[in-house]
Amino acid sequence: MERDSAQIVVTSDDPPVTDDAFARWVEPHLAVLSAVAQREVGAAHAEDVVQETLLRAWRRRSTYVAARGSERAWLVGILLDQARRYRVRRLGRASLPSPPVAAAADFDQRLVVEALVAELPRRQRQVVTLFYLADLPTAEVATVLSIS
Repeated sequence: MERDSAQIVVTSDDPPVTDDAFARWVEPHLAVLSAVAQREVGAAHAEDVVQETLLRAWRRRSTYVAARGSERAWLVGILLDQARRYRVRRLGRASLPSPPVAAAADFDQRLVVEALVAELPRRQRQVVTLFYLADLPTAEVATVLSIS
């Protein structure tokens, strides 16, 4: 981070230090965070989990290290932790979200895929979600989920 007498300049490797910088930093990732949250806790609770994720990310922004992974991977990692906490706290351990409704275009095929993905164990569903929905590279998926 470089300091000027009048302003703070945030480089891509530094965590955001102001509200505006933080908003610009997370904005490109909000759609992905929302989609992953819907998969993890269902559409009715996704907004709450994204909100908790952004609050935690703001409070812990100084812990972000670009060398360990992308901004998206860091944010999704926080989201998965918040989703797990939310499920345990508000929904109970046994509650699982209903799959999102597919778009009309490929409805039948999407239903088959949704059903197959829903049958996977939670960790495997998360791998599929992070790779295909969040568009994270396999190395970052492994880092986020702490797996090889």
